[in-house]
Amino acid sequence: MKKNPTTPKPPTKTKRQHPAGAGSWSKTAISAKTAVVVATGAVVTGLGVVAPAKGPTPGSLDTLANGCSMTGNATPKQWEFSANMLKNRWEMPSADDNFNGDATIAVLASAPSDPKPSSPNSAPDSKVGKNEQGKAVTISEDQTAEIDGYIAYVKPGGVESCNCKSQDPQYMDTHIYVSPNLEHANQHDKQFCVIVEVTPRVRIEQVQSGHDWSTSTLVSTLKPGTHVHISGYLFDDQEHRPNSLIDSPNGSNIWRASCWEIHPVTDIQIVGPSASSGGSK
Repeated sequence: MKKNPTTPKPPTKTKRQHPAGAGSWSKTAISAKTAVVVATGAVVTGLGVVAPAKGPTPGSLDTLANGCSMTGNATPKQWEFSANMLKNRWEMPSADDNFNGDATIAVLASAPSDPKPSSPNSAPDSKVGKNEQGKAVTISEDQTAEIDGYIAYVKPGGVESCNCKSQDPQYMDTHIYVSPNLEHANQHDKQFCVIVEVTPRVRIEQVQSGHDWSTSTLVSTLKPGTHVHISGYLFDDQEHRPNSLIDSPNGSNIWRASCWEIHPVTDIQIVGPSASSGGSK
């Protein structure tokens, strides 16, 4: 997802339309991708992380070097079979992809989710959230979006079906909690945050471009309170309804605002350095 550094986006939370022309998305060969983590004009480059020794076929990341396919280790009858294919999308969005310029962090945080189905979804999930002005906005898993917010917490993902239950960090996701404001930009207020996820396939793309999206580097770079713009594919992680504030307001184990995520993340821009958040608890 290319961004023109001469036309930076303003750090506001107002409605943003996807820019045309210079700011448009384009699919490019993996070897030709440009840096997508930018800090005050400087590229955050790779720090020794390399792609797997037996890398994927050039131009395709459908099957990883460890044999994990787009559907992970799910069977065709499981919900995860279709969900994993969405989680594992890896091609960079292009200008003809369905970008939702109204899908702010407030919209994702307020959009409800249905209970996890017992079988694969036949179509992308779609729900309605509300923006900062209270206007209804429809979001869908066949859309891409960009949110503006503040880093609250970055951590390794767990052992998941989409990654064939791998325990190797390079084949596991990175979970990033993003707050709509500095007040909740800390790991103790996760219930107010939207989760976005960096996946192994997109991480490999960045490595092949010489850029480090390893979990350890993201943890050290994206400090709590860092102002960011994060882009990628929308996904409704329905299995986490019991942990979602919008879906289970009286739940006992709430650690996310909603089930809606940006998953996978395809672009991270640091708008401003870490500021003192109200969350140094």
